[in-house]
Amino acid sequence: MRRLVSMSVCVLFFCVANSLAGDTADALTQSILKEMTKTLDVLTSIQDKPSADAARPKLREVAAAMKSLKEKADKLKPTPQRQAELKKKYGPQIDAVLKRMVPEAIRVQTIDGGPEALKALEGLK
Repeated sequence: MRRLVSMSVCVLFFCVANSLAGDTADALTQSILKEMTKTLDVLTSIQDKPSADAARPKLREVAAAMKSLKEKADKLKPTPQRQAELKKKYGPQIDAVLKRMVPEAIRVQTIDGGPEALKALEGLK
């Protein structure tokens, strides 16, 4: 479980910190943060097997959106200065979401149906 969460977190950081540049960088970073927040909201909603089952399609949607955002981010060529600016501007927000997301993912792992729901995020690897 920790491996899945760690891989997902690494992908998110990779998207934000290493692949953003130009005028679209802010919008792309905001979109990534929005999807991360959606992921957190869905994970928080998982309390039992029925809610875990209901969360699976939502998590698949978020994973698909994040994959698309990563592809867009990979096409951008950031300067080291721009990377630093984005990290300074959005780093605290990303860190705050991740600090809440990781414990939620670990909690969901212990719920009946939770591990299956988390598999929907495997597309982020």
